[in-house]
Amino acid sequence: MRLAGHQPDYLPYPGFFARMLEVDAFLLVDHVQFEKKSFQSRNRIAGPHGQTLLSVPVRARGRFHQACAEVETADPEGRWRTKHWRSLVACYRSAPHFARHAAFFESLYARRWELLVDLNLAVIRYLRRCFAIETPLSRSGPLGLTGRKTALLTEMCRRTGADTYVSGPGGRLYVDDAELAAAGVASTYSTYRPVRYARGRLPFHPQLSAVDLLFHQGERAADLLRESVAPSSATTVPWSVPAARWPAGGKEETR
Repeated sequence: MRLAGHQPDYLPYPGFFARMLEVDAFLLVDHVQFEKKSFQSRNRIAGPHGQTLLSVPVRARGRFHQACAEVETADPEGRWRTKHWRSLVACYRSAPHFARHAAFFESLYARRWELLVDLNLAVIRYLRRCFAIETPLSRSGPLGLTGRKTALLTEMCRRTGADTYVSGPGGRLYVDDAELAAAGVASTYSTYRPVRYARGRLPFHPQLSAVDLLFHQGERAADLLRESVAPSSATTVPWSVPAARWPAGGKEETR
């Protein structure tokens, strides 16, 4: 069985979902330490006026060791929910498939969210359905995992019965393939490469949230995701792991 895992990000990028297509089971790793100013609480969208970073304000001061599953939104009643919804509308109201999904996102941002993980999981599960992905999802919290880095991957595979672990592109920086092999786990890496898609008259950006792909491509988005993990695909584009930090001068919407 092939397994992959990732922290539950906010409005994840397409590669997050593409990796689900490469495995038999996907683990949402919510027991590990939360990383402030990471994709766990922020992501990019883009419209006629350029890119916007949507960032969920969270309670992090003095809570350095809190797990992803424990992170509270800083202001459940705050303006960030209204701003995020308005930003989506501003960026995508003219996108051909936005109207079909608008009700879900309007409802999402109308709700009070105490825990960041609950917000993220609601989005992940919705997008997974939209992309016709059937790979089972589970959370790492109930598994009682204690390892770190490669040892964590080994433990994840043992607890789930997996014999192969599929790491994301960034995994090459820390995964010890020999350590996994010694534990009887085959190590491989995602073949994800973004597929260029039309955004009306707007330029293509390979590092945006997957909602951009959905709103512009609709049902075809599922096919494009599958094409993005086909090694022989001729329509993929050069790509590097996205950076969560926003460049100087970028527009960020929080509270």
